[in-house]
This record gives sequence, C-alpha cells and structure tokens, in this order.
Amino acid sequence: MVARRLLNRLGMQTSFGPFSTIHKMLEYALNLVLDAVRAEAGGVYLLDEDREALELTVHRGLPEARVREIEHLELGQGLTGRVALTGKPIVIRNVKGILSFASVPLRSNFKTYGTLNIQTRANQAFSKRNLQLVTSMACQIGLAVANDRACAEHQAPAAFTGGSTYSRVARAQTSRLPAALSRA
Repeated sequence: MVARRLLNRLGMQTSFGPFSTIHKMLEYALNLVLDAVRAEAGGVYLLDEDREALELTVHRGLPEARVREIEHLELGQGLTGRVALTGKPIVIRNVKGILSFASVPLRSNFKTYGTLNIQTRANQAFSKRNLQLVTSMACQIGLAVANDRACAEHQAPAAFTGGSTYSRVARAQTSRLPAALSRA
C-alpha cells in the first residue's frame, strides 16, 4: 500500500507537477526514492545520446570529491554505464565500504534515458521489495524524461511543465475527461 501511494505521488508529480524544469523534477524524484528505501545516497544520470555519455544530473549524499570523479561517464563505463547500455539493472553488495548499491535504468517505450542509482552503508541490504519499488519509480522517471524530451523536440525551448505543450495538452485532456465520461 505504501509503495502504491509513493508511485501514485511520483506519477502525478512527474506528469502534472509544479516543476519548472526537468532538473527540479529529478531532484524531487530522487529524494522521494531515497527516503522511501532509506538510502543515504544516490543520483540520477541522464544519457546524452549525441555524445554517448551519461551526465550526473542530480545527486544527494555523495561526497563532492566522488561527484567530480563520476559526474561524466561514457556509455558502458562502470556499473552505471553498463546499466545504461544494456537497459538491465545491477545490484551489488559489500563493495568499497558500500553495503548495497543498485543502478536501475530510466526507460520508456523500450528506450533508456539514463539511470537511477541508490546506495547505503547501513547494516542492511536493499530488500527485493525495495528494489521492485525503485524499479517502478525509475519507470515513472523514465516516462517523465521521455515526455520532456519529446516536448523539447517539438518546441524550443521546452520547459518541463507550466508553459510546455506537454503540460497544456495533458491538462486539456484531463479537463475534458469528466464530460467525455458523462456522454458515454
């Protein structure tokens, strides 16, 4: 039940939320994910398709020295790069002082847009249930990124919400729904 509420909250926020940029939505989503699974640190990488590289777009709980080391990754580089390349999640335990690390692809329509990474040093590994939740949340984030990029392709510059075409269309369709249902 908690997982469903979190997914609904994330889904509503990423689809129709009060975010002026994709960056703000990603910050919100990362914080929601980390709090939900009680992870101390994590980050979201977005794929730059032209350069075939990943950029650490938002992060929380990572030391700045580490951020400088990992902020730019080539597609296929390290665990995160491999997840972006294959579209398959990776979970590891007990490596370099990190008890549990997971990297999950941000996907929509069979396309990978980046990764969601979480880690903990706490004396507990991520449960199967937590990993399922993170995977579901990564799908919601992937959909939001895909929608933002589709909007950006059709208008310049495209804001994530507010004045974006995607948001106006979504609100218009949602506002017509009660009338359409009453006619059915």
